[in-house]
Amino acid sequence: MIVRNDGGENVTYNLTIVTALTNGGALSISDLRTDTNDAEDFLSFVLGCIWNGVLVRGDVLICDNASIHRAAEIVDRLEAAIDAAGVRILFLPTYSPELNPCELCFSKAKSYLRYQRGNRPFAEEVMAGFESITARDIYRFYVSCIDSPLDDQ
Repeated sequence: MIVRNDGGENVTYNLTIVTALTNGGALSISDLRTDTNDAEDFLSFVLGCIWNGVLVRGDVLICDNASIHRAAEIVDRLEAAIDAAGVRILFLPTYSPELNPCELCFSKAKSYLRYQRGNRPFAEEVMAGFESITARDIYRFYVSCIDSPLDDQ
């Protein structure tokens, strides 16, 4: 997400999220960063999700095709970690954000920033945007992705 700071400069913020239908519609969020996420950041986030019980045996980790998700320097460690945890990884088809419930979470958080943002520091407002996402929202986002028009083709 790109925003204009008080100095009139564009600043890019990055974070990674995981949604789940289990655990009451869980949403796990990485730290907000002003630099780009790289493959090591992604691996650390996934390992943290495994360690904290966000990803558990039987879960499917669905990823888009961002290069950091398939980077050669992490692929062996990522596969070993998810295999050991009993988690399966599945990659969405290229250019298919309509199949990714996380994209709908980002959309809702951005809408919060556009229409409900207060005067707190930006990082706090971003987190408030994600906190506005309910378990019911997450369920609806999954239904929307499952019922995608691509199913009719």
